[in-house]
Amino acid sequence: MGNWECFLVDDGSNDGSEKKCDEWAARDSRITVIHQKNAGVSIARNMGIERANGDYLYFIDSDDWCESSMFESIADNDMIFGDYVLGDMQIGSQIHCSDNYALAYLKDDLRACMGSFVVKRSVVQQYGIQFEPSRKYAEDLSFILRCLLFAKRVNVVNSVFMHYRQVESSAVHTFNLGRFDAYFSRLWLLNTVMPLGNKGVNSFLHHYACIESIVLVTRELFAHGYSVKTVLKFYKDHPVIYITLMRAIQNPVLRKDYVSVAKQLLYCPWIYKARVVCTYKWYDMHALLGKMKQKIFCR
Repeated sequence: MGNWECFLVDDGSNDGSEKKCDEWAARDSRITVIHQKNAGVSIARNMGIERANGDYLYFIDSDDWCESSMFESIADNDMIFGDYVLGDMQIGSQIHCSDNYALAYLKDDLRACMGSFVVKRSVVQQYGIQFEPSRKYAEDLSFILRCLLFAKRVNVVNSVFMHYRQVESSAVHTFNLGRFDAYFSRLWLLNTVMPLGNKGVNSFLHHYACIESIVLVTRELFAHGYSVKTVLKFYKDHPVIYITLMRAIQNPVLRKDYVSVAKQLLYCPWIYKARVVCTYKWYDMHALLGKMKQKIFCR
């Protein structure tokens, strides 16, 4: 397919990749380079949306790559989802037909990441959908969800769209307090999509997704060495986290394990951190023993 345009957004690169972008643009008139000061992935993608002229939008990060055949699956749909390869594993959706794709996505039945979907530009334009400029994490979740809420024709295909390369230094593998963006993005989503009347999505965000993000982020921060004092200070600076935890322990439909963690985070966070650290140490030891066993018996 030759009828395409490509925008390479140089978000303040200083490793020579900005020159590579210019070289590619010089070779092919369909490629346009946008140079900007470092402003984050959300603003970079929004810049691409603003400049795009085509019928469909496709986003892919600089360390991933896509299959050229994926564009043959577009047909006449508002959104198209394909499989993606993570390491050596092909990740496919568990659901291919639904009357509520947005809820299926939230429940992880519809598997998606940046690079594994295509969306019609008119849907994004008509409803003013953009990536949240202030978010560095979980910005894809809110964008994809809102697109799904407005998309009338969604198709899920059994073919690989992209290859997701895991780089240890990338943002997704960096653990810091900014990870709480995952929670704030879900909270913002709840307030934003509630008027749309999708009861399944509203209920899932309210009863599950918001508290889940607090639990998962806190667990990862404790596992990566953050102190209870540091995390609790962040909680204190953002009282809405405490409000969500208090609501969680009074929520009769929330999973019991999340209710238990919410109570521990409110009343005995040091015990919860000890549990997290011990669990991760056990996993590390188990992995080490596995490697030793492989070396001994596979000689």
